[in-house]
Amino acid sequence: FFILYTDAYSLLWIFLSVLAAIKRRYTFAGIFSLFSILVRQNNIFWSLFLCGFIYLENNYSGNRAEKIKQWLKDCWSFSLGAIAIGIFLLVNKGLVMGDKSRHPVTIDDGNFFLGLFLFFFLFLPFNLSIFKKVQQEIKTNRKWLIWGGVLFLIYLIFFRITHFYNHPLVFGFFLRNRLLHFMTHNIVWKVACFLPIAYALLSLKVTPLLKKSFYLLYPVSFLFLLPGDLIEHRYCLIPLSLFLLFREKHSWKITLAT
Repeated sequence: FFILYTDAYSLLWIFLSVLAAIKRRYTFAGIFSLFSILVRQNNIFWSLFLCGFIYLENNYSGNRAEKIKQWLKDCWSFSLGAIAIGIFLLVNKGLVMGDKSRHPVTIDDGNFFLGLFLFFFLFLPFNLSIFKKVQQEIKTNRKWLIWGGVLFLIYLIFFRITHFYNHPLVFGFFLRNRLLHFMTHNIVWKVACFLPIAYALLSLKVTPLLKKSFYLLYPVSFLFLLPGDLIEHRYCLIPLSLFLLFREKHSWKITLAT
């Protein structure tokens, strides 16, 4: 069912805007980004990503005020998206167009944890191929134990099914809901399902991206997945696709196996 929604279509405009930004066609990048926002309003986060990318990619001259002035000049077309969002919120009185009562604006970590869980299995051959790097990262950076413990407590307390459309009995024909029920229905399975989540985080940590500016992908993806308590795997489509685009290339054997 997920291909019936607009996420895949909005990915077209995200890719076009990223391509234009990489080619330094910033006006087109902003216009394509505007189209992505018209398709899905939460794509405003990827406009912010591209504005950050443009700033980091350009070695602007002068003092800080002059650098910001040049940056704002390059990013002028992205303001169209901000204006469009403002008008939409004013007219629509919220981000959601249909079924507003089921989609209040909330903060929830469900899509963040589901995204990491899916990342482990979708990229399984790749993740297994870098096991030694992950192992070395754990040995050399003991802070991971502390941060991992904090993340585990957050996951244990807050990762749960709260949205009606995620109900495993009422909407059991969605395989996504069966997966969520499997991950949360008792403490044993919930703890077990944290292991691939933790491994996925470590895998992302040791995987180099092609440019330093591409590392903005991670905080923006987190913010993109945070609003709303409906847990949907299709929300992870853009972050996972951009990761494929931005990561360092690996052997064809691993790529084909993945």
